Amino acid sequence: MSRRHSEKGFFQQAILCLEKIDENDFKEFTDAVSAATGCKGKPLFMSLRAALSGEVHGEGWTSEWKRGPQLAALWDFLGAKRIMRRLVLAESNCD
Repeated sequence: MSRRHSEKGFFQQAILCLEKIDENDFKEFTDAVSAATGCKGKPLFMSLRAALSGEVHGEGWTSEWKRGPQLAALWDFLGAKRIMRRLVLAESNCD
């Protein structure tokens, strides 16, 4: 994961995006974060996965979860309030 995508500014933008979008729409959220940060693909999803699940790679996970939990499923499971708390925590843990 590129350092740029795990910095405080990335998570600040993710928090702002979550406040502005339909909290039930994972794709709208990731599109908004991508547009706001310039982060795309694997770096985008790895940064969000780390913040939301605490996992970057899923050692010991079943083959379908090899790279960690599926973010769309995690999004539905956690809900907007928990997601916001985890993004704020990720931001506060950045240098």
